Amino acid sequence: MVNMSKKYRTDGGFHITLFTTSARGPFPVVGLIHKEVDDVLERWRLNADESGELVEIKPWDNLKPLDPCRVRHKKEDKWSYRVYAGIRNGYPTTLEYFYDDFRVESPENLCIVKWNYCEPLSATDVELLSISGVTN
Repeated sequence: MVNMSKKYRTDGGFHITLFTTSARGPFPVVGLIHKEVDDVLERWRLNADESGELVEIKPWDNLKPLDPCRVRHKKEDKWSYRVYAGIRNGYPTTLEYFYDDFRVESPENLCIVKWNYCEPLSATDVELLSISGVTN
């Protein structure tokens, strides 16, 4: 069900500004599609996100493979810093080394890990990492 607190885009990639989800009639969701040349007023059903007409914008949508990011499995977990690998089965993934007995970092030991939460590094993250010497 479409939720006013979430951000959406069309299945074609255009961002949407939602105005309401309670308009009268069979299409109660009203919003503005921001196209390349102009904006278009549009209406959708409440389940437009389930049918694929509206796609929720996730925090990791702007990440590219090999971008630094922060991740966690549960909302209450602390953030961990990783390297973004892309989306697999709808979940964000990161690259990690799976160490053998000799703790060798080699391409053969590289694996992909799935996360529930993933987002780009914030300015505070970057500053903290540079102070600690993790980044240049």
